[in-house]
Amino acid sequence: MRPTTVSKTGTGSSDTIKLDWEQGDFHVGLQAVVVGTVTDYNIEATLDDPESPTTWQSIADGDALSASALLALIVPVRAIRITIVAGTGSVTLTSVQSG
Repeated sequence: MRPTTVSKTGTGSSDTIKLDWEQGDFHVGLQAVVVGTVTDYNIEATLDDPESPTTWQSIADGDALSASALLALIVPVRAIRITIVAGTGSVTLTSVQSG
């Protein structure tokens, strides 16, 4: 799968990145890059329909971050996003799903 990127500047949530949750061997690499001042952001996932998600939860090791991060997902989820809680800078999230 090609790398997919979303960005968010200032507080709030980014657009979503949809993932192939039905893939038998689910592996997703995530890279979050902070530019400027971001003192608190989360990488969140949902098991809901990506077209109308109602429940978002921070992924393990993706909660209350303030610096760039590299993470991996092995539990199937349907979509991911970033939410900036505090700061005026930006976060860019890139995902690469194997398969």
